[in-house]
Amino acid sequence: MQQISTKQNILLKAGELFYVQGFNNTGMEKITEVCGIKKPALYYHFGSKNDLGLAYLDSRAEGLFAMLNRLLARSDSFGDYLADWASALMLLARRQEFFGCPFTAFASELDGDERKFFTPKLREVEREWLAIQERAYRQYYPSGKSGGEIAQQILIAHTGCVMLYRASRDMRYLKQLKSNFAGIARQAAA
Repeated sequence: MQQISTKQNILLKAGELFYVQGFNNTGMEKITEVCGIKKPALYYHFGSKNDLGLAYLDSRAEGLFAMLNRLLARSDSFGDYLADWASALMLLARRQEFFGCPFTAFASELDGDERKFFTPKLREVEREWLAIQERAYRQYYPSGKSGGEIAQQILIAHTGCVMLYRASRDMRYLKQLKSNFAGIARQAAA
C-alpha cells in the first residue's frame, strides 16, 4: 500500500471534516488533532485555512468530474447517464458517504470576505460542471439546441434535491432527484 504524504493526509482529513461538519465549523486545531500534526506542519503545507479550503474545492471538483466522466463514458443514453448519477448518489448516501453538494454547502457558509475569496473558484467549478452536463447532452443529441438550458435544469434539480437531502438525510429527496432527472431526460429527447 502506497503511503500518502503529510500534505495529502491533511487535505484528505480536513476535507472529510469540511464536508461533514462544514468549513466554518472546522477549526485548525481540530484538523491538527485528526491529522496528528502540529500547527507549524499544517501551515507549512497550507499557508492559511483559506488555502486549505481552495485545495479542498479543487480536490472535490477533481473527484466529482472524474465520476461524471466515468458515468458518461459507460452510459448508453442521456437518460442512463442521469439515472446512473442519481443511483450513485443514493448508494453513497446508504453507505454514509454522501452528505449533499460539497460546493453548495461550502458556499452557503461563507461570509462577505470569504465569499470574495472563494467566489472565483466556486464559479470555475460551476462552469466546468455545466460544461460536463452540456457535453453529456450533446453526446446524445449533437444537433440539439438547448444544451445550456438542459445543463441549467440539471444544476437546479441537483442542487435543490441534494441540499434538501443534506439538511434532512431523507432519501426521498434523492429519489426525487432521480425522478427529476428522468423528466429532464424525457424533455431532452423530445
